[in-house]
Amino acid sequence: MGAQVIAEIYRSQELGSTFSVAFTITYFGDTASIQGVSGSISLLCVRELIAYLQTKPGITHLSFIRKKPAGERLVKYPLKGLCKQSSTAVVFDLLT
Repeated sequence: MGAQVIAEIYRSQELGSTFSVAFTITYFGDTASIQGVSGSISLLCVRELIAYLQTKPGITHLSFIRKKPAGERLVKYPLKGLCKQSSTAVVFDLLT
């Protein structure tokens, strides 16, 4: 049985028509996986992305691969309440 996967490009709109960062978002089940981060990411970009993902019906988690000097690992966060939590941790995980 195959799974339905949908992908899209998301660009932050911090400054109106210009964007600071772009992500490729792949939806698989209840999880939005981001990859291909391009640009300069900030706390505002992450909050904007989380708010955008929270509008997607059925999407409850955000995941991405965190690159570390010792290797890579998958990081997964529940979307509910993520903006109210320390989303600086998400930025740190995205940058490291």
